[in-house]
Parts: sequence; C-alpha cells; structure tokens
Amino acid sequence: MNAQQEPCLRVDANHVIPLAFLWPQRPIGCNLAEHEIHVWCADLDAAVWREHDVIETLSGDERSRASKFCFERDRNRFVRARGSLRRVLGSYMNTAPRRIEFAYGANGKPSLDETCSDCKLHFNMTHSDDVWLAAISQCAEVGVDVEQIRPLTSWHDLAEQCFTRSELSALLWLAREEQQRAFFRGWTRKEAFLKAVGAGITDGLDQLEVSLDMPPQLLATSRSDFADVEDWSLFELAPAVGYVGALAVRRRNVKVKCSQLFLP
Repeated sequence: MNAQQEPCLRVDANHVIPLAFLWPQRPIGCNLAEHEIHVWCADLDAAVWREHDVIETLSGDERSRASKFCFERDRNRFVRARGSLRRVLGSYMNTAPRRIEFAYGANGKPSLDETCSDCKLHFNMTHSDDVWLAAISQCAEVGVDVEQIRPLTSWHDLAEQCFTRSELSALLWLAREEQQRAFFRGWTRKEAFLKAVGAGITDGLDQLEVSLDMPPQLLATSRSDFADVEDWSLFELAPAVGYVGALAVRRRNVKVKCSQLFLP
C-alpha cells in the first residue's frame, strides 16, 4: 500500500521528525460487512487534538487512570487513545462515545459491557509511541499490535526468551540488516494473537510459532487452549513509515480495510 498523503510533521527539541502515514484518511461510520475487519490508525501526538472534548467522552475510571500518569505526554496519549477507541466504536454502534461501557477480561482485554450485548462488535486497541491502532470486527475476536522499528541492544536476548528454536534459527539465518525488522514482525504477530485470545504476553510468547517473513502465518502452538492454528488468519500491518504491526483474527477468508482516522 502506497502513501496517499503528505507526511505529518512534528518538532523535536532540535529538529523536525516526519511521521508518514501510509493509509488513506477516511471518515468513520463506514459500513462493516460481516466478513470485514476494519483497522484504524491515528497520530496521538498531533497538534490538532482538542483535549477537553476528548476527556469529556471518557468514563470516570478512565479519567482516574489518566490522572495517575507522571508525564503529560503519556497522559495525553492515554486520553487520546481511549477517546479514539470510543469515537470509532460509537460510530459503528450509532451511540455517543461517552455512553459506551466496557468490561475487562482476566488479563485486562476490554470488551463491550453486557449493556451493549445487542451490538455484536469485537475490537482491540494498541499503540507504540505516537502511533495508535484499533481493529473492529463483527465476525470474530481480533487482536492487534504495532511497534516502532528501532535499535534494541537486547533484542537477541528477548528472542531467546520469547521465540521458539525454529524461529530463532530462521532469525539468525537472515542477513544482519534484515534481523531487526524480522524480530519486530515476529513479536507483533505473537502479541496480536495473544491479545485476540485474551492471554497475557508473559505466559504465551514462547508457546506460539509464527512466520518471520511474508506471508504472515501462525505455524504452531503448544497450548491446547489456543485452539487450532487452521482457524486463524494473520495479517501484517504497516500504518506508518518505520512501524510494523500485526492483526490476528479467529476466522479464515476475511477482508481487511485499513484507514487513517480524521482527527478532531
């Protein structure tokens, strides 16, 4: 997918850093077909946010959580991420964002509260630094993850802890300049799957095996509660230059539509 708009720019302490989104902007409120997954992205650090309007859509619990952040940037990102999720869900549910109630699973995965039981929507949200993603489905559970591709001095140690022997072997066979992106591909694919099933990342990364190249595939799992790998589809996501993500959905033959959210 090619970039369709000019890069978003922000000013760092010493220079301008471009953030180039690769997905086209679309208005929310699109029709969601039964076989479709919609994935939305947004820039959490954009200058156009109207903070007061976003906070007004949050629940009391979300506002309380926001107040506990030590740094303003982290607080703003939390508020904007939750506000964006509510705004997107509200458009599909035809309801005001502030009226949406969430329930939470054992590992913190949000879902629509039983008061919204007549609305058959599955969703998941994530962000890495300033890039936010949310996946929406009405056909199956979804999980989504995104990471900024960046130098990690400890990525090899992390891979040894969280990757299978086959994945480690595949990683080390790659050229050095390809290993970093392959590591983040594997990490996001594993985490997207774990988020889809509602598991914690601390008790499952090394019990999944995924492809580290294209096409994205869930190859094997050693846990019986993770269901059959044949039931799942994995997709690679590239919302912005320098970022890689993944979408996991417990269904075959689905169509994924990726869009950039019009900011308030």
